[in-house]
Amino acid sequence: MKDLNFDHNEEVRKEMASIVLTLNKSDIIPVVYGSLGLSFLIGDYFEIGDIDFCLPDDLFSKKWTFIKDQLMSDLGYVIDETHCQEFTGKKYFVSFDRLSKIQKRISINETLLKKETFDGAVFYNLSLLQYLDIYQKFLQNKDRWDKKSKRDLEKIDIIKQNL
Repeated sequence: MKDLNFDHNEEVRKEMASIVLTLNKSDIIPVVYGSLGLSFLIGDYFEIGDIDFCLPDDLFSKKWTFIKDQLMSDLGYVIDETHCQEFTGKKYFVSFDRLSKIQKRISINETLLKKETFDGAVFYNLSLLQYLDIYQKFLQNKDRWDKKSKRDLEKIDIIKQNL
C-alpha cells in the first residue's frame, strides 16, 4: 500500500461534516458510505477519494431540487454536467444517490443503520458486514474490476481483519 496522506483524509472528513451539518439544518440525515463511511469504522487504511451520500428515496424526491439548486451551490459546489447527481468544487467530488440504488446491490434495513456524529454532524453509516458485501459485489462489475479491483480487494481484506 502507498503512503497515506492522513491530513487529506481529515480534510475530507471535515468537509463532509460541513456538508452534513448544512443538510442537518434542513432536517436531512444522510447515509455516508464508500471509502469515507468505511474509514469511520476502520480508520485510515487508504486515502479517501470523494464524499458519497445516499438518502432514502422519499427524502431524495422531496429534497433533491433544494440540495442541487441551493444547498450545494451555497457551499461552493457545482453540479457535474456529465453526472447529474455529482458535484465538483473545492477539492472534492460529492455524490448523492438514492438508498434504493445501493439496496439493489446489498440488503440494507434502514432501521438498522448506525447513527454517528462527527464534528457535530449527524449521519448514518453502514456496518462492516454491509461494506464487505458491497465491495464483494463491486468486484462482479467488469468496469469497476478494471478500474478499482486492487483497492477493493485491499478494502475487503482490511474489513475481514476488523470483523
